[in-house]
Amino acid sequence: MDREARGGGAVDAGTRSRRRSGRRWGSPGVVADLVAASVGAGALLGVASLAGAAGWWALAGLPVAFLVALCCASSALVMRASVAHSSGDYLSTRDQLGEVPSRLGNVAFLVGYGLAGAAVAGAAGRYVWPERPLIASAGLVVAALSGVAARLERPRGVRWGLPLFVVGVLGLVVAAAVGVDPVASGSATVVGRDYDSLLGGVAGAAGLWFFAIAGFDRVVPSTERRDDGPSGPEDEGSVLGGGMPGRGAVALGLGVVGLVQAAVLAGALHQLGADRLALAPAPLLDLLVASDATPLSRLVRLAAALAALAVLVPVLRRLRDGVRVLAIERDLPLVLAGRGRGGAARPPELAVAVLVLPPLLVLDPAISMAVAACLLLVHYAFVNAAARVLMADERNWPMRLACTGMFGSVILALSLPVVALVTSGLVLLGGSAVLALWARWRHRSP
Repeated sequence: MDREARGGGAVDAGTRSRRRSGRRWGSPGVVADLVAASVGAGALLGVASLAGAAGWWALAGLPVAFLVALCCASSALVMRASVAHSSGDYLSTRDQLGEVPSRLGNVAFLVGYGLAGAAVAGAAGRYVWPERPLIASAGLVVAALSGVAARLERPRGVRWGLPLFVVGVLGLVVAAAVGVDPVASGSATVVGRDYDSLLGGVAGAAGLWFFAIAGFDRVVPSTERRDDGPSGPEDEGSVLGGGMPGRGAVALGLGVVGLVQAAVLAGALHQLGADRLALAPAPLLDLLVASDATPLSRLVRLAAALAALAVLVPVLRRLRDGVRVLAIERDLPLVLAGRGRGGAARPPELAVAVLVLPPLLVLDPAISMAVAACLLLVHYAFVNAAARVLMADERNWPMRLACTGMFGSVILALSLPVVALVTSGLVLLGGSAVLALWARWRHRSP
């Protein structure tokens, strides 16, 4: 199928109409979905890493991350509403930029999402079962992946009830933190800061903030494919069906998530200080101890488990859909697009387990978070670039947002710790080489 048929050619009137459909506000439930899919990542995992990056100055990185995330969300909505096939932005870089950027973007997506799931599960395990965190973390991943594989329906009331419960518990934690004077600390330094300037520290914190609030990618309708052939215009209803969330709803959701997580970070910094917070394996539990509010510990553990599952389920579902679409398009072995029977684990879910469980067992959640943030920023740099090419003949706000998102993603990725940059570079080179070898073998095989 040529590029014009795949959506890489001229933008026709129908495509412009579909693109305009992505500009509406969408239902208020999008805000609840975004809060549920994001708040756990920052509250459970992000506060310690942010404190280690820049202390109180980490709060200054939130507006920067908000702007970049909003630009990335706009470009993702444009790609999924305008490309006339159900692969959406999974394959948009190949349609608009070519094979090599496509491979780099797909590797960044697959490994970045796998590490994101490992980071969130690893952090939550320290709350759920502090004595056996790895067992608790693996249990959360297995539970979430089982629900994804079985395609379980979300119970009524969970859409609003879960985020309201989690945000309510976090509100109690923040109130306990600011309601008691902190114990005086003899140190004013920040443990783990490896940046050379205040600007670099704020930029590095902004990169971590992006990971903490970037749940927008998981509230856009997923790409369910009902055939094993290449994508085509007849599949677009699976993407646009049910309503594409508008930029206004996404912006509001990002704002709510950012404010909640900023309040948690400010409360933790007030009570614990940057040094102690940066070293805390379970910051909210340490915060309760320091605030003499340990009776809330069980409630916080329950909220941590629910918040982690609310993040893990859409992360693993998005990762499964990505594996399946890439397998259908022959960018991965076709066996990964298979379907099981009776709700049994299928090859896409097994591939997801391979991407999530090994880093969960061998990497510290903070390292997984930094590398995942870097890889996801690389992925969205390509998505923004593809959206910019698609809208090359237009002079409107989505095009300008795509440009801003592309440069912002690159800058934030380069501002992350050196270990995250080096690891991400090795992942991109190794992963793209494997995909290139697979493509060559596939073309040569009869």
